Amino acid sequence: GAFCLHPKRGTSRHGKPLKLTLPRVMQNHEAEEGAPELAVLAGSAFADGELQGAWQQLQKLLKQREHDPKVLHNYAITEYAVGGSRDPRKLLNVLEKLRQRVEDARAEAESGEGGTLSELLGDADASLLLYNTAVLLYQLKQYSRCRSILEDMYSNIEPVDEFLAFKVCFLLLDVQLLQRQTEKAQDVLSYLERSYATLTKIDGVKENGTTEASADGSPASGDIKAAVGGVPSDWPNKRSARRPPTDITPEEVRGALNLYKAKLSLMARSSKSSKREIKTTLNACAQNTTGLFLKSNLEYQRQNYRKAIKLLGNSCQKNDRDPNVAALYFNNMGCIHHCMRRHNAACFYFTRALQENHQLYSKQEDSQDGVALPSFSCDRRCEVEYNRGLQLLLSGRAEQAFASFQTALLLLHRQPRMWLRLGETCMAVYVQQQAQQRAQQPGQGTARHVVLGQGSSRRLLLPAGADDPARTNAAPATDEPVEASSSASVAVAPTLAYGVKCLNNALLLCDTQRASSSHGEYSSLVAANAQGTLTLSEEYALELYAVEWLALLQLSWSALVQEDHLQALAWARRLLQSTECLDQSNLKVYAHLYCCDALCHLSRSDEAEQHLAQALQLGDTLTSIASASAGAAFGGTEGEA
Repeated sequence: GAFCLHPKRGTSRHGKPLKLTLPRVMQNHEAEEGAPELAVLAGSAFADGELQGAWQQLQKLLKQREHDPKVLHNYAITEYAVGGSRDPRKLLNVLEKLRQRVEDARAEAESGEGGTLSELLGDADASLLLYNTAVLLYQLKQYSRCRSILEDMYSNIEPVDEFLAFKVCFLLLDVQLLQRQTEKAQDVLSYLERSYATLTKIDGVKENGTTEASADGSPASGDIKAAVGGVPSDWPNKRSARRPPTDITPEEVRGALNLYKAKLSLMARSSKSSKREIKTTLNACAQNTTGLFLKSNLEYQRQNYRKAIKLLGNSCQKNDRDPNVAALYFNNMGCIHHCMRRHNAACFYFTRALQENHQLYSKQEDSQDGVALPSFSCDRRCEVEYNRGLQLLLSGRAEQAFASFQTALLLLHRQPRMWLRLGETCMAVYVQQQAQQRAQQPGQGTARHVVLGQGSSRRLLLPAGADDPARTNAAPATDEPVEASSSASVAVAPTLAYGVKCLNNALLLCDTQRASSSHGEYSSLVAANAQGTLTLSEEYALELYAVEWLALLQLSWSALVQEDHLQALAWARRLLQSTECLDQSNLKVYAHLYCCDALCHLSRSDEAEQHLAQALQLGDTLTSIASASAGAAFGGTEGEA
């Protein structure tokens, strides 16, 4: 037999909860006496949720067929489930070894040697092993590896079993949407609609889910389930080696496809098609939590924030398909209040989301082996912590924001924006510490100075800040990247030196991701944005430029504070030399002023005067900067990425 893992399907983007299902037992005609009966008993017990009974039967079967990859596969899956799904790494190792054995046997059979290995493995297929590996990687939130496996399977999906291909496509849709691969997701969705027409269309049923009446006034198809007769015997289109998944009804498949269409339309900023697909889903099930979440998202994109809040309030906060739907509800409420610039209220909602998220583990028994993987796959702590950290930063609580960002770094360490926020937080903490020190110093408002020379040579010498403890104790800036895993063992503090490392990481990730992408130049992205034809992946590529510019500006500012004037000049000039930054007048003003400041300290007044003149030419932008507070150089750039 072959047991199959199902991914955890979460609220607004997934379907059914994690469970292990058993496809039809595939018997080997050369099996020893008793082996088929044991396989049937194990499969029935596993399908009924009696994991201990299935494990005992598989232990007996393993003694008879200890080298059969199907038995080893099912035994590993059952052992993993009996252990509470707490050791996915062990299961991944077993699946990888079995996959290698199957591939070796296939290569041996294709070469014509026909050795004992190929005879032993028989008709074993590596596709199920790959799918279960992808499910585990998805639940471990290793989406890139998961997508790589699934896309390889999708590129050669014809030989794959029909029902397994069905699962592969839906899981691939989830991963591609998570990674903003909307073009590829649209292709997979079209393939599903073409290949599973018996589940996606019913004669006599309109698009909105209503039925057409026949000539005598009776429904042409009646109830949807009756129309298809449950599940067709040839479901979906061709004969499969596994039994039909009778727990999946045709209307559930069509509803899922409508949800994916709505998600793709929302990502493409297509409000009309999104509204149509969401309406179709809600007509099929009035209390569909996912549909209500998507409808609220649609109003959120239209900036109808009060209506979005009302729709969220009507959504169900308890859902058997995802135990963490309450955390998503409060997270979405926080996002709406963030757009309404109510940062304290948004912080409250994100805190409530974290409290609800913590309830995932409150009902589990304490174990030294870690948490169950299904619970971890529903955990949204890192994403919510990032959202809360941003609200704390915007409301002036930089040290608390730093703690939240450090937690979010565990999952989002490959996001350049994450490192930019950490660097900005370190700069904000430094500014606050400086303000507190100035407030505690006696004689506030009186500058300490020394008079040198007489007459026309008389000069006032101001202190250069060597007595500043925050600057004196700061470690020299380096370009070494910060490992996210090291933050758990070594406590880090929001210092300038750590902030510089974070900003350097942001620059490195921007360069790496832009080099690996196939999108056009900045000018073509801007033109597509102006025409409204910018795709989601192109929008992300455009955001990388903004993150890079802000990181360069913050690096120049931090170098000035640390009195590394040559490095400050280099960062600011790199920003000015960027041809893509020509239309960003506010960033250019700061860059010219930082160049002027650095050149003055380097006694290069002629060059400093040129940068000052160029800053004055920007006119209105410089006026708005001059009228802002002394900390505007930090706060003004923070919210633009």
